[in-house]
Amino acid sequence: MCSVEYYFFDFDGTLVDSIPHWSGMYIDLLDKNGIDYPENIISIVTPMGHFETSEYLYNLGLGNSPEENHKNILKELTPVYHKKVPLKPFAKEKLEYLKSIGKHLNIITTSPHILVDECLKRNGIYDFFDNIWTCEDFSTPKSDPETYREALKRVNADANNAVFVDDNLEACTAAVKSGIFTVGIFDKNSKDKEEEIKKICNRYIENLSEL
Repeated sequence: MCSVEYYFFDFDGTLVDSIPHWSGMYIDLLDKNGIDYPENIISIVTPMGHFETSEYLYNLGLGNSPEENHKNILKELTPVYHKKVPLKPFAKEKLEYLKSIGKHLNIITTSPHILVDECLKRNGIYDFFDNIWTCEDFSTPKSDPETYREALKRVNADANNAVFVDDNLEACTAAVKSGIFTVGIFDKNSKDKEEEIKKICNRYIENLSEL
């Protein structure tokens, strides 16, 4: 992919192995409160921002308000992201290489800055990125193609010299619809959607060493 100048990376499940931490917390909360939820709940909430997820959990019957859910979720997750969440295999090596050959690196994630920024710094990759965009920086979610069109506009790039990398079916589907070259990447937490991701994406990789 030598002609690509602009790279846009998902964060959770693509650069860092964080999904088991927050997905387990959501399911524990619902189980403890005796609330029924869809079998594919993690696939449903992954492309959402954390506040959207809080609203979704509230609509399932959790908490006194979406705002309360959001506050409690961030309280639980902040120390985990700041101290425990590790990089995915080959993430640092690949980012370091791409940066060294002059590529422009960016993040598009549903997780908020309070979780993302410190995690990136602790893992030594924060300074590789030109832009780190979270759910707080767009008016549209990652499941909306307009998010990727807006990201391209912000860096003055067009779809034919850019690539987006994500492990989530809904995000990949939206990115493909936006016209950006989309690479699906394996994550064990989205394995049930692997064949669908392979079909929708322009390319599929097992890990970042293959990018």
